[in-house]
Amino acid sequence: MLIKENRHYLVTLCEILLTISQQKIGVRESGSLFRASAIDIESESIDYGPHSGNFLSLLALVGNHDEVIARRIRHGPGNAKYTHHSVQNVLLDIMADEVKNKIFEEMQAAEYFAILADETKDLSKKEQLSIAVRYLYDGNIHEEFLCIEELETLDAEGLSSKITNVMKDRVNFQNCIGQAYDGASVVSGKHAGVNAIIKDRVTPLANYIHCFNHRLNLVLVDIATSIQCVRDCLSLLQNLYVFVSCSNIHTKWIKMQTDRGLIVMELKQMSNTRWACQVSMLRTVCKRFMLLYELLSDVIENDSNSDRVIEARVLLYQFSPDFIKTLFALRHIFEFTKNTSDLLQSPELNYSDALDLLEVLQERLNDCRTDTTMQNLWSQAANVCRDLGMHDLEESCNMQKETERRPQRAKQFPSYLKNFIVDCPVQREKLQNRGDFRREMFSVIDRLKKEIERRFFNDNKIIMLGIKALVPESTTFLKTEDIFAFGRLYHSKSQDLKIELENMRRVFARKPDASKPKTLLQLQQYISRVADAFYEMNRLIKIACTLPVSTCACERSFSTLRIVKYYMRTTMVQNRLQSLMILGVHSSRSRKLDLHNIVEKFDTLYPKSRIQLH
Repeated sequence: MLIKENRHYLVTLCEILLTISQQKIGVRESGSLFRASAIDIESESIDYGPHSGNFLSLLALVGNHDEVIARRIRHGPGNAKYTHHSVQNVLLDIMADEVKNKIFEEMQAAEYFAILADETKDLSKKEQLSIAVRYLYDGNIHEEFLCIEELETLDAEGLSSKITNVMKDRVNFQNCIGQAYDGASVVSGKHAGVNAIIKDRVTPLANYIHCFNHRLNLVLVDIATSIQCVRDCLSLLQNLYVFVSCSNIHTKWIKMQTDRGLIVMELKQMSNTRWACQVSMLRTVCKRFMLLYELLSDVIENDSNSDRVIEARVLLYQFSPDFIKTLFALRHIFEFTKNTSDLLQSPELNYSDALDLLEVLQERLNDCRTDTTMQNLWSQAANVCRDLGMHDLEESCNMQKETERRPQRAKQFPSYLKNFIVDCPVQREKLQNRGDFRREMFSVIDRLKKEIERRFFNDNKIIMLGIKALVPESTTFLKTEDIFAFGRLYHSKSQDLKIELENMRRVFARKPDASKPKTLLQLQQYISRVADAFYEMNRLIKIACTLPVSTCACERSFSTLRIVKYYMRTTMVQNRLQSLMILGVHSSRSRKLDLHNIVEKFDTLYPKSRIQLH
């Protein structure tokens, strides 16, 4: 009976810790003394006091409804209540290890896997490396967060050793067929980067994939910094964000929206690392442009602070027809990239699907590059100008022409360029008509397409063409040279591959179209049923499914990191952070844990514990 009650008590402690970790809340109150106030055994209810923290508060709540727990809290030995943080850490570690063990078991069953890693700095200024894995298991693609490691050094040697040590003795590294990181030189370097070290010293099959989302972000950052009309527009939006973020102005901005019965929309700060902020800002400003214009006008007329009035006047002056036209055009163009960026974050996406999304993006940009689209965007901007009482865009351009007819000082060519051949503008030309507007927007679209082509379709061509040749709906399906090149990259037996490839063509020729697999994953599920007959093809298809597209699994763990280790919990030790992160990210897995098994493992680790468990 005593052993049963002891086990019930320990299971309850595990349940409380599991609930706390799944909700990503603090275990104990930060900054307070660990020892809670003594329990009044004569009191009807159990209460640890106002500053006891979540763990003890939940334990008291359970104790008020569970007689076994209540007796242990009231009358149990003071040195055997197991509420100390060291016991909490042990239980958290055991549960986190169980989750990791399950992931490692799936990786071993999947055979092939890929490494994903990304680095960030937490609120205690510590560099944290998030490590995730991608593998094909039970007919589905999994991207699973594995752990977060504190970095003592930021060089390639230190990063690669952290990655390999996490999986050392748990999986066969020879089955690692890919590694995905961002484009930082410390990880992407061909000779001394992390990917080169792992490929040279650990596994020669682990080909490096530059994260697609990071690459697309680099494309957009290049557009934002290299094309002046885009740079000027985004710079003005950033200045607008700073101005509206001022407490007095922000309060007025919220009130103006609520008074009109509108959904409150906030301006987002611009960021070079999170392009969604730029697109969100463009959307908000376009939807609330009239209200922003009214806000600035109200500040100019009624605000008593002269500095704010000057800032508002400067911003309002820049709300020109030229800016309005660029604003609406960029919103239209960049909406396509936002949609593609969101889709690239899907864990189920394979390399071929990702390339298809980018090809669709280029097609949509081509569709956007038409006179009809530019005419519609021009008309939208003209309607906004008329609603604000501004000159029509054509009238504004005509006024610019009249101004330019007046005698002006001759423009001087920059002296530092006199010894160079210059084939691009050295200053921004004023827009004269719709043709100028069209040419300017066409240049944005052309630069965007060119950067996408350069960064995506000229890299890893063997992998790109090889996977395309394994997709049933591809025009190059089962193309011999592409599959053979892909097979050589992953050390396939060429003679066996040749025979299997010919057999597969014959099998597919005999099958009716309705029963043929359509996607790479469907093909893998079909081939896996006859894997013995198509060993090499099945192997290449599994590798194609496993190759990573992005490091978004690591990025998502950063969101959990910011919640778990927020500014009130910056002193949290790394081991506790590690366990809370694993249980928090894998909340669906942790709910399936057998807590009685956790108690068994605890008893095995601490057979001489102060409460009898066996």
